[in-house]
Amino acid sequence: MGGRASGCWGCLRPLSCCSPLQRGRPCEQLGSLVGLLGTLTSDCLATSRQRACICLGYLLQMQAKTTKVVPQADEIRCLCEGLNSPDAKTLVETSTKIAKAVCKCIPPAQATDFVTAVLDRLLHIAPTGAGAVWKWVFVFLVECRKEILQEVLKILKTLYTYMQQSTHRPFLLRAVLLLSHFHQEPVISSLLQKGLPMDSDTVELWRSLGRSTFGIQVLRCLVEKLNRARNNRLGTDSSACERHNRRTALEAVTITRAISEVALALRSMEELRQLLPHLLPSLLRWASETLGKDRLLSPVSSWRQLFLEGQVLEQKPCR
Repeated sequence: MGGRASGCWGCLRPLSCCSPLQRGRPCEQLGSLVGLLGTLTSDCLATSRQRACICLGYLLQMQAKTTKVVPQADEIRCLCEGLNSPDAKTLVETSTKIAKAVCKCIPPAQATDFVTAVLDRLLHIAPTGAGAVWKWVFVFLVECRKEILQEVLKILKTLYTYMQQSTHRPFLLRAVLLLSHFHQEPVISSLLQKGLPMDSDTVELWRSLGRSTFGIQVLRCLVEKLNRARNNRLGTDSSACERHNRRTALEAVTITRAISEVALALRSMEELRQLLPHLLPSLLRWASETLGKDRLLSPVSSWRQLFLEGQVLEQKPCR
């Protein structure tokens, strides 16, 4: 890359953003800086890796002045030696150890800034080096899984955005799966809010959840949501109730579509057979109570009309 050398020499300059740290105040750019410097620890140039590691050490030393938790700055400086290794495997292992030591120091409110900085950097990295950089995202999502609970929806929105323009789809899918493993409800609700018709990215995300080791739990969660949507229908004949019931019907159709994608992707059909006694009654009750006998036999155009109506209705928050 033509700008690689200047980028490496300039990796010390971002620390100027943290002058508040030197005055004992938290740095609002800490997440972004860790994201930038962390990706540089996997750079192909040893000088870049060393400078990035040194910067991270200084950054954490300054951060320690504003927090009760003292980061492992000394440990990071020791790990810098491993970044001189010519062995690619050793470099990845060292970078991962640094990530584990650093990521816990990122304030939860800056989680999205960190993820965004890493993803922005990935747009300028060759595919061969993407795996090592993605390690920083994966380590962060695992090590800080409890702390980032309130930021999950923002992180997901960022991942969805990059999924539309990135060639790193397998890594993005894995990141969403990691979030699903620790925060299943927010991830499922976020995907359902995408509504209908489903785009190819959303379909792929649902199928990846179905193929995961916790696919059957995702399916159970969707069945419970379908039952809640059915029970949320109102019986009063008023325009407000009719609009509410139409939104509920559209929500139920979205959940049903998600159920079909997850069920088809399950790793074991035996798991699906065990769930059928709970799944089929829910689907049949919804079909009879929400759509009615006439609509069950109505042409496809009626279903299309339901989808079009949903586009002009106010989006219903996912429960």
